Amino acid sequence: MVRWLSNKEIAEKLYISTTTVKSHLKNIYGKLNVGKRREAAVRVGHPGKGMYTQVSAAEKADAMIAAARPEFGALDRDGMLMGAIAEMKVDYDRMKKVAFLLRATYPLGGLMGPLMGGYAGGPEGSAINMVAHLFLGRIAFMTEYTNFFPIDIHETCNTTRAMLWLTAMCHQAMARNTHMLHFANTFIAAGPCTDFACYELINHGVTASVSGAALSPAASATALTGKASASDFRSSSSRAAVKASGALPSSDPTASACCCRR
Repeated sequence: MVRWLSNKEIAEKLYISTTTVKSHLKNIYGKLNVGKRREAAVRVGHPGKGMYTQVSAAEKADAMIAAARPEFGALDRDGMLMGAIAEMKVDYDRMKKVAFLLRATYPLGGLMGPLMGGYAGGPEGSAINMVAHLFLGRIAFMTEYTNFFPIDIHETCNTTRAMLWLTAMCHQAMARNTHMLHFANTFIAAGPCTDFACYELINHGVTASVSGAALSPAASATALTGKASASDFRSSSSRAAVKASGALPSSDPTASACCCRR
């Protein structure tokens, strides 16, 4: 039902009659206290959006093609993400994915993670690199939207003061000059379930949203890399995030003047 199949299609898949399908639907409507199919779908978590969820791109094309099947739970409105190789690289395997996804019904999105401190250098060069990834996705992958998760390769997060500046500048440029939907992923330095993780989430979320970006799920870089314990917030990036939030006093008078306060 949540896949928007007709009564006849449901009957064929379950090898029952359409009368039996109608009887089951009537019972479902009664339990959900709704009067029609769309209301029932909304109640179970499928409100008829153009895109229900974003499915991360498998690294290999064959893996994505094998997984993108209805019997494995893939819906025709699920968004499929297409990632580039940092920085700005494309290989034949990725173009194989593009060929498959363009023939499928899934909304195709870009998954771009430019690295600050890598080939592009500091925040300014990395900002240009990040915006360039938007064009790469649109031209090479034919993407309909782009999900960005720029990373500071030294801090393994994107909540440092420099990364907040990069996030603000890039998403403002995209929002003002394109009509494409662009998302911002948060990678926090503090461990999961800590107060400092909340400060970082707030800083990055406010910075991205006021700059025109849509918000995407967050992840803890500490949990991913295992470089620190869950309670370790002493990295420079965590301190910068907390000071920028105004939650802690700063000896640096400019430390709280991050782009999300402008």
